[in-house]
Amino acid sequence: MSAQFLLVFAVAALVLLYRAPSIRCGLMVAVLGSSVVLYHSVGSFYLALLLALISVLILPYLLLRHRKEGLALFCSLALLGVFSVAFAWGTYDLPSLVMGLLPGSSGAGAGGEAVSAVIGTQQPLSLQPLLTVASLPVVWLGILGAVSMISGKPKLPLGLAQATLLLWCAMLYLGSRTAESGFPQRFESDLGVPLAVLASLALVTLFRSFAPGEKHAWGTMTSAVPLLALVLVGIQAGLNIQEAAASKGGAILTPPVATAGEWLKEHNTGGNIAATPKFGNVPERAVLAMGGYAGLQSYKAKRVKTPRSLPPSGIGEIEDANWVLYHPADERTARILKKYDIRYLILSKQYPPVNWRDFEKRTNLYHKNYENEAVIILAPRALNGS
Repeated sequence: MSAQFLLVFAVAALVLLYRAPSIRCGLMVAVLGSSVVLYHSVGSFYLALLLALISVLILPYLLLRHRKEGLALFCSLALLGVFSVAFAWGTYDLPSLVMGLLPGSSGAGAGGEAVSAVIGTQQPLSLQPLLTVASLPVVWLGILGAVSMISGKPKLPLGLAQATLLLWCAMLYLGSRTAESGFPQRFESDLGVPLAVLASLALVTLFRSFAPGEKHAWGTMTSAVPLLALVLVGIQAGLNIQEAAASKGGAILTPPVATAGEWLKEHNTGGNIAATPKFGNVPERAVLAMGGYAGLQSYKAKRVKTPRSLPPSGIGEIEDANWVLYHPADERTARILKKYDIRYLILSKQYPPVNWRDFEKRTNLYHKNYENEAVIILAPRALNGS
């Protein structure tokens, strides 16, 4: 939602602003860009880096040479910054983070701790995963599109749009090559997005060579290139479809899990739920989202021991959720259920670390509300009065 959808539309809105500065386009940039902050921290990181590059490399030029466009971009970025700070104020504990940057401070709050836990802790992968995620045709066509942009001398506003796209692509590539970005593997996988845009531009340019009377510098052999590109893209698309059809589940909701999620949504009376970390290959966050709940999240034991995997809010709720799943009749479990107002326990029958039968047989503590071949949903009797 953040890096592969909203950020893309924010860049598109920037291109519109370059072409026709207006209040409407400026608001589009501010609203779409700042909404990235609401969804994911890594997407917010991409946004901050890209806007910093634009502010340093593009904005000064516009303010000096094209005052109207420069002022429009400045006001739009300023409004985007105000919205982003408002959205991130509580989520990322910005006050503590800012205070932690000052000399003599003792800590940077949850946001600062989350940042320090990831910087330098994930090593970059080879470029092979990029070829798997984006596909070889998209990578080669993307490189061709970037080369054609760099070699050309377009006028405004096309030049600004191309510069923004190249900055976006370069930012993700450089971030994927260093552990200091904190998320090199995410940078690499999301690099496929601007590469796909560059590839589409290259493909359009190649197909234009078919047009009668179109002049190009690549000679008569150029007419074969679009056909070859189309064949390569078609073959890759066929392979992707074949691989998806052969996939045994993947990170896709199965009908039993989807049905359990629908039941949760229909019976959502507030409070929270606790669920096993996985439902097949689907994370418990999908079940939380389907039921309309915000918590509690549970993690695998191995993931809890990895600081970079933890959310900015810390480990407290995760430890409590995990305790409930492994201690159905403990006094601490009763306190946790009451503390977080946990209305339901959603347990996967295909997640061996958690024995769902331990909960089902304790009929004095839990009432079974729903069950199918993959999922069982129980309600703590102490909280539901049954």
